[in-house]
Amino acid sequence: MSTFRSSYREATTPTGASAAAGPVNFSASLDRQSVSMDTLNRQMHRGRAVRVRQALFPETVGAEAEQMAGLETLTRGRRRLPTSVQQLAEPAQILRTAVVNLINYQEDADVALHAAAELARLLGSSDPVTCQRAASLTLQLSKKQACRLAFAVQVDLIEALLIVVQTAQSVEALRFAVGALCHICQAEQGCATVYQCGRVRAVPELLRLLGSTDVRTRNYALTCLHHLLVHLEEARNEARMASGAQVLSELLLSIVSTSWQQASVSSPPPPMSPPLSAASTGSGSEAQQQQKLMAVCIDSLQLLAFANQESKLVLLSCGAVDQLVNLLLTSRYEKLLFSTSRLLKVLSVEPSCKSAILAAGGITALGRHLKSTGSERLVMNALWTIRNLSDQAFTLNQPLDQLLVDLIGLLASPDIDCVTCAAGILCNLTCRNRRNKFVVTSSGGAGALSLTLLATQDREEIAEPLMCALRHITHDHEQACAAADAVLSHGLACTLGELLHRAAVVADATTVGVGVSVANDEPGGPAASRPLVKAALGLCRNLSLHAAGRAALHAESAPAAASAIAAATLARGIDALLDDAGSIASAGGADDGVRAEEVLEAALACLHSLAGGADGEGDGETDPIEARRQRDAVAAAVRSRPGLPDSVAELAAGGVVGSSCVGPAGDLLERLATANAATGSTSATLQRRPAVELTDEQQQQRHLSDRSSVLDVPDVSVRPYRYDPERSGATLPVNYAAQLPPSYHTYQQEQQLQPEPPQHWYNTAKI
Repeated sequence: MSTFRSSYREATTPTGASAAAGPVNFSASLDRQSVSMDTLNRQMHRGRAVRVRQALFPETVGAEAEQMAGLETLTRGRRRLPTSVQQLAEPAQILRTAVVNLINYQEDADVALHAAAELARLLGSSDPVTCQRAASLTLQLSKKQACRLAFAVQVDLIEALLIVVQTAQSVEALRFAVGALCHICQAEQGCATVYQCGRVRAVPELLRLLGSTDVRTRNYALTCLHHLLVHLEEARNEARMASGAQVLSELLLSIVSTSWQQASVSSPPPPMSPPLSAASTGSGSEAQQQQKLMAVCIDSLQLLAFANQESKLVLLSCGAVDQLVNLLLTSRYEKLLFSTSRLLKVLSVEPSCKSAILAAGGITALGRHLKSTGSERLVMNALWTIRNLSDQAFTLNQPLDQLLVDLIGLLASPDIDCVTCAAGILCNLTCRNRRNKFVVTSSGGAGALSLTLLATQDREEIAEPLMCALRHITHDHEQACAAADAVLSHGLACTLGELLHRAAVVADATTVGVGVSVANDEPGGPAASRPLVKAALGLCRNLSLHAAGRAALHAESAPAAASAIAAATLARGIDALLDDAGSIASAGGADDGVRAEEVLEAALACLHSLAGGADGEGDGETDPIEARRQRDAVAAAVRSRPGLPDSVAELAAGGVVGSSCVGPAGDLLERLATANAATGSTSATLQRRPAVELTDEQQQQRHLSDRSSVLDVPDVSVRPYRYDPERSGATLPVNYAAQLPPSYHTYQQEQQLQPEPPQHWYNTAKI
């Protein structure tokens, strides 16, 4: 460009005598200008070629690219936007790399295929040096994917490697052979070939090498064993038979102990900080390697313990549970935390392991990771583990306030599995634990549970634990009234009424007494099975202990629905009720372990509370003729079956007599009072209306029964609701405790109640 400007200036600028002599010769200047333009075009074309070569093959461009860099401004303009060649540079490099890799891949596969037979022969050499060099070459080749896949089908080569592992005389040859097997087992085909090798069994040899003093050999053996356990069920069974769980447990304890020693020597960490992280140890690479090794070991233990009780007990006896809980408290390595939570989830199914995890503080350690925003899989595994532990965790004396608050927050999660776990945990933790009930209620749990129930009422697997949790927090603690008010303020009475009415319709149409179940196509709500209806009846019973709750439920005709459920269960399902009264499984196996007797108890208890409340006066919201008809049906059904269980007879007496003592109810009271002393006592206790309508003989019997009633001397052994942990005292008025003698509170504190069995569906562990 400078040449063009100088030539143009020389041709157009008059100088000396020529300027004074005459006109300028423009033809000569134009010839020189055309020559300069040709030179400029050649330079631009050459610069474009250099840029293309620089984009596609940068290693072929040298100093010429720097010389032509000044020409870029002509094509880029003032904005300096990237040119088309520059935009295509990165995709072109990716394509070039892919083509080169493809060529090299094919070359590596061909080389490995031709070298496999020769390597197998050299590995079987009697010369240790030759064997070691062959093993080293095999290891180097197996690091490439093409060679690794080619070796995966070479049975002779793999068999030769296993023989070297079994008979190696040098540490280096052993390390090279195990390393080659480790890389080959990265492919599933390689795992199958290694396991099916007949002359040398791979799994026992790898377990033996876990005790090697050479760290690299041990790491190779552990990784190779992990690959086999992941891909092959047969390898897991063989490892269990070869005491693999015990060997891996001892290895884990050894690695953890070594890591702690290194951490304490390097820089003692502050409390509750991760001693295994790079920041705390000062040797990042070594600490990370230890954590990766522990993660692989724990994942191998999880594969062995899955669906195998013996392996779980071995882990428990080796003391691995305490170390796992400590890792949850101290480590920050996500893969290690994830593997640890998976193993604890598997162990939490075994009752003995469950107790050990709780004793070691496992539920608190798991709760620390519920807010882990960087790993959803860690959060879910922690939730499943806590859910498995929660059926025994409600008996713990340690505070779980923060865990309960976090669970309430998880109810708003968009993940349906997360909501299911949180609801189940809250259900179990609030069972017979006043402190947990108080914490949940004071933290806004009643409103959160109610809103979640309204949003997920069409999913029974979520609706049932939510209903049970609401039933728990609305009874037997200081904030029970506040919880009931919160439930009513969210309009849950309407939902309960609809659910009970649908259940009553189907119960009335059922002829076998299998229970109250609604088909999925029933309009207006979710499917209602025995567990869900039982929970709904219990919640209605607790809400009806308050005047506002009774009024709201009467407005939804809940008493008529509860009466219909009780009458239909007795009248149409009495045979099935008597048949399965002593069994856990319900008729047909479709009711999740809830007996018809339990549904009947809940219905009658709800009916009794709705009938009169604290003072025995009805609210007058329902049709008296319909209510009398339902009560007569219940009384007739009870009167026609002398073999009915005592618990059902007690509740039937309370439910019917608590509302009216005319007609069949008087006969029912007389029959129950004379048939069983405990039943008669309960019936007289639940009777709250004046006895003017009873005969003289009935009044005398009631007077004698009142002398030993629970209103005078509390008898814990004669509780009408012994199947439900939340039913104790549910039919008593709100201010009933103030009417008791002072000795009652002392007696209640001294009485040791057996822990209630957990909710039926939370016993089934999801692992």
